Parts: sequence; structure tokens; C-alpha cells
Amino acid sequence: FCIFFLANEAGLTVEQRHSVKRDFEENELKTVFELLLNKLQSNLSSISSSQSSDHHLFSSILTAIEKILLWNFSSSFSNTRRTMESSSNVETIDWRPPVSWKQLVFDQQLVEFFFHIYATLKSMNETKSLLQRRCQILRCLSQLACLNGSLVSDEQCRLRYLTTFSYYFVQTFLINSTLTINLIECFDISNIIANLITLFTVKGFCSMNNDLCNSFLQLMSQITILLCRTTITSSNNQLDKIIEDPTIAKETFDRLLQAWSRLLYGIDFGRFANLRSLAIEIFDTYLQTHLHINDNYETNDFDLADNDNDDDDRDLFR
Repeated sequence: FCIFFLANEAGLTVEQRHSVKRDFEENELKTVFELLLNKLQSNLSSISSSQSSDHHLFSSILTAIEKILLWNFSSSFSNTRRTMESSSNVETIDWRPPVSWKQLVFDQQLVEFFFHIYATLKSMNETKSLLQRRCQILRCLSQLACLNGSLVSDEQCRLRYLTTFSYYFVQTFLINSTLTINLIECFDISNIIANLITLFTVKGFCSMNNDLCNSFLQLMSQITILLCRTTITSSNNQLDKIIEDPTIAKETFDRLLQAWSRLLYGIDFGRFANLRSLAIEIFDTYLQTHLHINDNYETNDFDLADNDNDDDDRDLFR
């Protein structure tokens, strides 16, 4: 259903396949999505077991949910050709379910459910398998943060969705003081932040109440500082054991700086009392980590390559 150029292999014209695909999306696909969510909920308790089959089933359900959240939904009939040409890349920048999905998508329990799953997995004894499942959940949340299209044309529904998402986001990662964030998870968390700011715009964030906005900015600052400290290899780095790819922190840090630039470009500075202190803390951390010279520091090709990118960071901090 996602690949239009294979329509002729099924004996259908592009227009016929588009019609079938659109009908499937509005009805059966939504039912499949709901069934998968129910199955995920019922299998949550079994994930704590050591049975590999339970983990495999849980992962398979999550993978299927991810595919639906990455679904390239049909456009209007007049844009069939354009959709056909662009459908080879399923990983679209936003998620555009049809209007028939409105009740499901705007039910706050949907977003709450994914954050609940994440928190439940986080409370279990850490294993590589559980870390992978949490990253899957975060990727699902990243796509939910990309909600776009006709569903969010209603400004009130749009603001309500953003507020609900931001509330549970803050409750999960900021209010929960016992929660420690793995570096590999920061990559997906930064995607969530960037997607929210890009798709829902600065105006949307400024429409939320001040307390929630301030909490969101505080969480965004904490993630930025954590990544800032891990972009420079240091002998006292407490996160060395979880860094599998040295470029992950750098790419994620850059993405968050871009999100900050977009947010600060249109925000009302006088409205948020903590914004100045957060900016100073981020900048001070950047100076400490990027300008400090370790006595035991040895220059190598990788370090020189990193330093070449410092000018880009400085531009983002201006």
C-alpha cells in the first residue's frame, strides 16, 4: 500500500490503487493500529521475564506500530501523481493520518500510553534488550511529535495535543528525579524536541501556560547540557561506558542547538523568567567543555576533525 509504482503488478491503475489505499487507511489501518496498541498493553507485564520469545513478540508489535507511525498516507486525488513520486521514501518528516483518525489521535490516552510504556520499561532492571525497546518507544513518540495535516488544522485541537504531549514529556523526563537518561536515548529525545518545535511552531509553545513552557525549557536545557558535556572526550566522563558511536552526541547536540535557535528566534523573552539563567548555564557549560585543555590531552586526527566543527557551534550560539 505504501509503494504506488508497484500498482500495475497488482493489475490496478494508479488511480484505482490510490482509492483502495485511501479506503484502507481510513478504516482497516486504524483498526490494526488499535489492535496493536491493545496487544502491546497486554504484553507489557511479560516483558520483565527472561523469555526471549516474550521480548521478540514485544519488539515485533513495536516494530509494526512504528511502521504505521511512519506511514505515507494518501493525499487528495488531485495529488496522486505527486504522492506516487514521493512514496519511495516511507520515512516522511511528518505523520498525516486522515480525519477518520481524529478521535483516536486526540485521545490524550494515546500519548500518555507511550510515555507510560517507556516509564515502565525504565523501572525494570537495565538490559540491552530493554534499552532497545525503550528506544523503539522513543522513536514512536518522535513520530507522534510529527503530527501534521488536516487533523491539526483546528487550532484548539492542535494546542490541546501539544499541551498534552508536552505535559507527559515533562512529567516523564523532568519531574521524575530518579530517572537517569542514557546517552543513546538522548538522540531520540532530541528528535522529539526538534519535531515539536518544528511542527507546532514557537507560536504554539507560547500558547501553553507559563509553568509548562518553563518546565519544557528546563528539560530542554538539561538534555542540551548533558550532550554538551559528552561531545568532548574526557578522562572523567561518566558516560564512556554507554558511548558506542562518538558521533551520536555531536549530531544530537547540533540538532538541539538548531532547535534552540528556532525557538529563541520567535519567543517572548520577557515572558519566561528562567530563560536567561538557562542560556547562561548552557553557554558556561559549552565554554568549560570546549575551551578547557586537559593536561593529558593528546591531539589525533579524530580530535582535529571535531575541532573543525567548532565554528558551526559558535554560529549557533550567537
